[in-house]
Amino acid sequence: MKEMKQNNRGFSLIELVVTVAILAVVTLAVGLMMSSGSGLFRNLNTIASLQNQSQVTMAQLQEYLLDMNGGITCDGTDTYFTVFEDENSGRVYRLTYDSADQTLLFDEGSVSADHAANTLTYSYHTPQVTLCSRVSAFSLTPHVGTEAGIAESVTIELTLTKNGKSFSASQVFSLRNRPELLTPGAAPVEELLSKVWFDSSPDSFTSTPIDLIS
Repeated sequence: MKEMKQNNRGFSLIELVVTVAILAVVTLAVGLMMSSGSGLFRNLNTIASLQNQSQVTMAQLQEYLLDMNGGITCDGTDTYFTVFEDENSGRVYRLTYDSADQTLLFDEGSVSADHAANTLTYSYHTPQVTLCSRVSAFSLTPHVGTEAGIAESVTIELTLTKNGKSFSASQVFSLRNRPELLTPGAAPVEELLSKVWFDSSPDSFTSTPIDLIS
């Protein structure tokens, strides 16, 4: 009977090099797949977060716009729209887009009209509160309908940006109360409030800031 020969020879250098090379390629491929999957998840998560933020912001703006029944004016940076409660009082919403800080700011002021003394007082809050951040672009455009000088709808366009990813939204809001649309002049808020509460210029207009911090 022949004896079986035992082969105790180890791996050759070439075999070891080939094995290490194969393991390196497999490890690199797995690492790239995991990195790609992680990056995709982060991107999708960022877009979803921006989309949710835009929906919340649009819902808040819709609530304010639907209350509006007095007038609206836009000067490119600030938008003022009013809620006429009665001939002596009301509310003023101020919306400001700060392109440098990429924030959308908001505050609610009040109006007090004294027709006997022919005076008008506008009290507003400072600083404004942040309605939305990471706003890389924003526009609010009122639209006149069949009746001249009356706004029937508003188009809002909003772009949010985070970590190099952007989400844009555009929505048209119908204005059920048909507010007056004023072309902004040198003093847009004074002109708007005077038109809504006096239909002319009062003898005295006072603008009073209310500090929210103090």
